Amino acid sequence: MSLVCFWNYHNTPFQGGESTAPIIKKFIEAGAVEADNLIIVKSIISGSCVVKTNLTSLIQDMTPERIYILAPIMHMNADKKLKQEFPTNITDKFDFQYLAKDQKRDEVTREVLPGIGGNVYALLGFGDQKTKNKYTPQIVQDRLFG
Repeated sequence: MSLVCFWNYHNTPFQGGESTAPIIKKFIEAGAVEADNLIIVKSIISGSCVVKTNLTSLIQDMTPERIYILAPIMHMNADKKLKQEFPTNITDKFDFQYLAKDQKRDEVTREVLPGIGGNVYALLGFGDQKTKNKYTPQIVQDRLFG
């Protein structure tokens, strides 16, 4: 098993429009692009922006047989939105796994309700996304510095 980790900076326009999530840093372990199965894990899939960005980056260099998209919580339209972003030769490989599909959003923050109970960065102790993007997970540190 090989590991890939992306750090994204997610931007959501206040007056509608499409969200963006450019990759600002990444770790790609040797052998990852040769994998037959791609497993994407996210804490919550509200839309498809971050998953779309990261998946697009990965499939430029790899051709997985299956693409597993895992999250405890997904918004009810997230899987449909993601499928609209790719051709069927990619979406036919998708296998979505989640514990709950939520239907509502907070009208101001656009967070999925009940979702994971608030802002994921604050819940994980990061405060905000800028602080989160300075953090390197222990598993990445272990693989970098062994």
